[in-house]
Amino acid sequence: MTFGVLTCIKSDMYAAPAGPHASLLDVVKKQDHARKRRYMSHVMAIRNLETLENKVTDKNERLLKQFDQISEKSNDSGNQVVDFRKWTNLFTLGAIMDIALSHHLGCSGCSYRLRAYRRPEVAL
Repeated sequence: MTFGVLTCIKSDMYAAPAGPHASLLDVVKKQDHARKRRYMSHVMAIRNLETLENKVTDKNERLLKQFDQISEKSNDSGNQVVDFRKWTNLFTLGAIMDIALSHHLGCSGCSYRLRAYRRPEVAL
């Protein structure tokens, strides 16, 4: 009679996309997987996730405020296209920096303007 649950073994095909530093998803060896899970387990604890909720809420509010400002400007000057990918990238970058490093970049709270820069002429 067998007690317990059998564990699955990952094939080596998971190691191919990993590169030199395997993530928790790419790691093949059970010992490495268990070690990486222990390192990451405290991050996913409910207590820690609850403390991060206000940071994500702040980023959402800033992003929506920017969309409101763009919408107000478009009502004044006609149609304006929102580069949603750019704003979500700024949102993601700001959220990751705030959560992981406790550093506030203010990416989603900044205005975005296109500026033309001239390359200085260099005499050779």
